[in-house]
Amino acid sequence: MLVEFSVGNFLSIKDRQTISMVPGASRDVRDKFSFLTGLKHPSHLLRAIAVFGPNAAGKTSLLMGLVRMANFVLDSAKEQEGDEIDVVPFKLSRETREQPSEFEITFIQDHDEKKTRFQYGFSATREKVIEEWLFATPEGGRSQRWFQRAWNAEDGEYQWYINSTHVKGERETWKKATRDNASFLSTAVQLKADSLRAPYSWFRNGFRAISNNPMRSVKVSVFSANKCEKEKTKIVDFMKSIDLSIHDIKIVEEERKFHGSVPEEVRNNIIKSFGDKEKKVFFGHVDNEGEVQYFHEGEESSGTIAAINFSGPLLDVLDKGRTLVVDEIQNSLHPLALRRFIEMFIDDKSNPHGAQLIFITHDTFILKNYLHRDQVWLIERNERQETIVRPLSDYKPRENEALDKGYLEGRYGALPFITAGDI
Repeated sequence: MLVEFSVGNFLSIKDRQTISMVPGASRDVRDKFSFLTGLKHPSHLLRAIAVFGPNAAGKTSLLMGLVRMANFVLDSAKEQEGDEIDVVPFKLSRETREQPSEFEITFIQDHDEKKTRFQYGFSATREKVIEEWLFATPEGGRSQRWFQRAWNAEDGEYQWYINSTHVKGERETWKKATRDNASFLSTAVQLKADSLRAPYSWFRNGFRAISNNPMRSVKVSVFSANKCEKEKTKIVDFMKSIDLSIHDIKIVEEERKFHGSVPEEVRNNIIKSFGDKEKKVFFGHVDNEGEVQYFHEGEESSGTIAAINFSGPLLDVLDKGRTLVVDEIQNSLHPLALRRFIEMFIDDKSNPHGAQLIFITHDTFILKNYLHRDQVWLIERNERQETIVRPLSDYKPRENEALDKGYLEGRYGALPFITAGDI
């Protein structure tokens, strides 16, 4: 369960910016749009939030911050000495170009049969981790500092603190094995640090992302094809629920093919990661004589393909109670189909395990009656081209205010500044 995420000095984000899943005190938002966490603080978390803003405002920077943080935790222990860390500082300010990017996340995870709130973060340049920390607050307990390391430039080494009460095992071995360009959390877990598996597992099992990255898009389509093969009935029912006339799904394995526009390097990486064969999804439609006719992906609409690729991660996240982040969720989808996706997270019946959805969109249709004001976050750039993130609740809209109208009229900001001119 995601509580909040913060990122600073990364891509278009200069100063630290935060998004939170903690709702306000309104009974309506807590009863209808939130779920109980089992903790006193926070007692409730939102099931879904939407991020709005103009093009190039930094919405994807925010999403990529969370994705790259997760990738660093999961993969950095497997990299090599000297490999660069995948961070890019804010380049439009002299003071930040050489400074580290910073990432911090708070989430709730089961640990020792108790709900525990973890606060994990790190700051890093392309060359090394500057700081890394992990705090834990168990249900009914006090905050505990589990570990912390900080780079001392004068001594040319790290200053360490590891809590022997909560982090048991070969602590000195894990410290020595942690490279400058790797996460201690990642390294220690790879070396059998069982006491750290709970926070690590949130990144591995509790978080999923769908973005426009080609490799990630292939991964999503592969996952969805496998999901179709294993849970065909659920997928078909889901497609019918958004008014796509899919009667059946058939999976066929074929040689992997690429469009001419896909760069050679991307092709090689995809084949290396997923193999030279791929599972193709064929969609069954009932013809006028009542027979089922199958169509391959190239014969279906982009909306159908978007829905099928989204269906695998969506149903998996709902089933496992994970957090799903989606960039440009409205691509190729009708507003009513998008509304259905959101409703599946809001509804207790389809979301009994506290799954969460964070999505970036331009579709103001969903602001009308489908989202509470506490679920809306706004992103824009200031006059210095720095990304600023604000909750809509800062503008104190009335409980029954038409949010879509207010947003498009510029009442809350986060709109593109369009000027007339020659083309």
